[in-house]
Amino acid sequence: MCYTLCTVTKQSKQLLKKIGIGLLLIPLGFLLLFTFGEVFAGDISGLSHLIQAAPLMLVIFLASKKPFISGVLLVVISIVLAISYAIDGASGLSIILLVEAFLFVPPFISGVLLILSSKK
Repeated sequence: MCYTLCTVTKQSKQLLKKIGIGLLLIPLGFLLLFTFGEVFAGDISGLSHLIQAAPLMLVIFLASKKPFISGVLLVVISIVLAISYAIDGASGLSIILLVEAFLFVPPFISGVLLILSSKK
C-alpha cells in the first residue's frame, strides 16, 4: 500500500515539475515571436528579445536539475519585474495587464509549481 502512495506522490511531483517547466514556454514563446516578427519586418533591434529570452532559457534548464532553486528564483523575479513594470506605467492599463498576464504570471505560477514539486 505504501508503495502505491509513494509512487503516486512521485508521479504527481513529476507532473508538477513538467507543468511548471511547460508554463515557462509561454513567455519564451512570446519573446521569440517578437524576435522573429521584428527581424523579418526589417528591424534588427528585434534581436534584443533574445537577450531577454536567454535568462529564461537558463531558468528552464535549471528547473530540470534543481526545481526548488529555480522555483524560488522565478517567484521572486516575477514579482519584482511585475511590480516594476506596473509602476513604470509607460503604457495604458490594458497593455500593462496583458504584459503582466503573458510575461509575469506564468513564471510566478511555474515557480510555485516547481517549489511544490520539490517538497519532500
